[in-house]
Amino acid sequence: MLPSPSSARRWRTRLVVVAVAAVVLPAAAAVLYTYPPGEGSFYPPCLFHIVTGLHCPGCGGTRCAHALLHGDLPQALAWNPLLVVSLPFVAAFFISAVYRSWTGRRLPVRLLPGWRN
Repeated sequence: MLPSPSSARRWRTRLVVVAVAAVVLPAAAAVLYTYPPGEGSFYPPCLFHIVTGLHCPGCGGTRCAHALLHGDLPQALAWNPLLVVSLPFVAAFFISAVYRSWTGRRLPVRLLPGWRN
């Protein structure tokens, strides 16, 4: 008996998520750890900064990630505090998305109790 098309599509999605989580992210982190960003590096420049001369909220994000991979939190905060503050939320969203894609269910969330008067 052949699997249904929706079942095959779900497994394909699961395999893509696992491949990204297990191969692409560690490889990208290894490249960023090994090769520091800066002038003359192969990392793409910020197009918004090139066009306007202004720094966007993501400017310094690659340098910030490099500093975080090396465990240098003060330097990471100097490069891009928005990325440092939002990283736990992005990680929680990514973990939740992987869990939902893999199991088909939402990740159980424990809510804090509300304020009482």
